[in-house]
Amino acid sequence: MIPAIVAQKEQLEEILSSDALTTITGSYAFENSVNIRTVNFPACSNYGSYAFKDLQHLNSVNFGSGNYSGYIYINPSAFENCTALTSLDFSNCKVVTLYTRAFADCINLTRFRFGQSKPSINAASFTGVTGCTFVFQKKSHYTSLSATSTSSFRYWIEKGEGMSNTVDWIEEDV
Repeated sequence: MIPAIVAQKEQLEEILSSDALTTITGSYAFENSVNIRTVNFPACSNYGSYAFKDLQHLNSVNFGSGNYSGYIYINPSAFENCTALTSLDFSNCKVVTLYTRAFADCINLTRFRFGQSKPSINAASFTGVTGCTFVFQKKSHYTSLSATSTSSFRYWIEKGEGMSNTVDWIEEDV
């Protein structure tokens, strides 16, 4: 577990962890860590609110490649305004839950791949993101998301401010 305050975090460039770390509890845990470029928490399943917010050099995040439960929770604004992020892959994750503004204003994000089951996505998770392709494992993982609620991701993509983004899937449903 990583607490709210990390000492000398301004000097960090890379954060690596073993499979033992499963939670980043602290809000603003890495605030002002302006030099961080890589985050590798292969077993982490819970990313605290604002944990990596405003890390404008962060360009690589490894989600769920280690020995972990398969459930990923990205809390509000955890990666907001990480403008160097271009691609994120959750394909090793069983369940992905994205809360409000989780990846908001990640303006260079061009590809976002979801995991093995239907995700839970707040419509505001990607506020300010344009030109991104969201890839689902199965077509039904997308089409089963509500398109009528203004707080739903599908509504955001099809009728809201996310219309410049595209959706794709790896498999057609049988």
